Amino acid sequence: MRCFAVSILLAGLGLCATSVQAGLFQGATSGVFSEPTGGTSAVWSGVGTNTFTTGNAQSGSSPNSLSYSAVSFTADVDEYVRLGNLEYYNGRTDTGTAVDSVPLDLQVSFAQPFSDSFSLDYGFDFYVTPNTTGDNTRDADSLFLLPQLNQTTFDYNYSQYSLELVGFSDNDGSTISNVFLLPEDSTVNSGLYGRITTAPTGGSFQGSVEGLFGTPDASSGAVYSGVGSSVFSSGDAIAGSLANEVEFKPVNFSTNVNESFLVGYLAYTNGRTSLGTNVDSVPLDISFAFDDPSIISDIFTFAFDFDITTNSTGDPILDADSLFLLSQESIGTFTQDNRLYSLELLGFSTDLGLTAEDTFVLPEDQTVFTGLYARISAVPVPASGVLLVASGVLLVLGLFLMAPSFVFRRRAIAYQ
Repeated sequence: MRCFAVSILLAGLGLCATSVQAGLFQGATSGVFSEPTGGTSAVWSGVGTNTFTTGNAQSGSSPNSLSYSAVSFTADVDEYVRLGNLEYYNGRTDTGTAVDSVPLDLQVSFAQPFSDSFSLDYGFDFYVTPNTTGDNTRDADSLFLLPQLNQTTFDYNYSQYSLELVGFSDNDGSTISNVFLLPEDSTVNSGLYGRITTAPTGGSFQGSVEGLFGTPDASSGAVYSGVGSSVFSSGDAIAGSLANEVEFKPVNFSTNVNESFLVGYLAYTNGRTSLGTNVDSVPLDISFAFDDPSIISDIFTFAFDFDITTNSTGDPILDADSLFLLSQESIGTFTQDNRLYSLELLGFSTDLGLTAEDTFVLPEDQTVFTGLYARISAVPVPASGVLLVASGVLLVLGLFLMAPSFVFRRRAIAYQ
């Protein structure tokens, strides 16, 4: 894994004396890379510049290179705005010679309509896949945008606004994703997009997520590893392929009532394995820890059904397997400020949670990624409530949240 942590500073250029169109923001950006983190064998260059390189290149390739270029912007409220351009060259480098993380210090300067300064801290997580197929796209790595824990807000004209970094786009913002695919031995470009919105007035929730795989259901011939960790593999890989592997990458979250929010990423490598060597199911126990407001956490259970197709066509898509979300009911309730809320799992999404699906398609011999999204909603307080008031102290009985357990179940096992 490679983590690209980005620190964003917004600075006003002065208070404008003239009036501007309501909701219109104008400015420019700039950015340079700062000191990275990495192992003792890591090599790099470009600190203090807008181009950063890392890794000892293998024969016929070049080091990994990440470049940021500045832009000017004009944006209305609720409009996606380009805050810079990223160019990435994904080279083939010796193991252990690339850095683990590098921060990008991004400055956003507003020319209109206010004067203020504050910072945003975002993380980019770099997922490195094994280069086993020789196909640049199928061996591609990925860069993930991790959400900001604390929302950044500012006041203008008696209204409060928030600024967030939302993701990457290679089509001028028509579609935006929080995943940036990086084919091997290739140069790819993407816009880095943000959005200014009116700050929500509803309840706000912040916290963190943790997910670990449990002991699977398996036959005597099954082989697996990763119990008690966030990476689980299963199956005896046939020649030229890999074992099946699923990784859950949790994220911090900051959300408001009735908003979908990212719980974490799933990365799944669908290999070709020998018959009878895969597990039937494996639970993924995910716990939510609320920092604001502070809420007790406990356990809930959900199930994913993993449908294995027969690999008969040789086409990775036609031979793809699928992961199904079987239950979309509320996964728990909690009370905050005398209000009852539900926490529900929405499904898989690759478009920032705008749409959530109950199916995650897994092409053969490929690694694919998706976000797992949830939502907190206000619900009516039951008539037979559990709130007692004694001596001016509010006693909340039965307040609990549970960590969802996601079970990957196989309907049928048919590999080639």
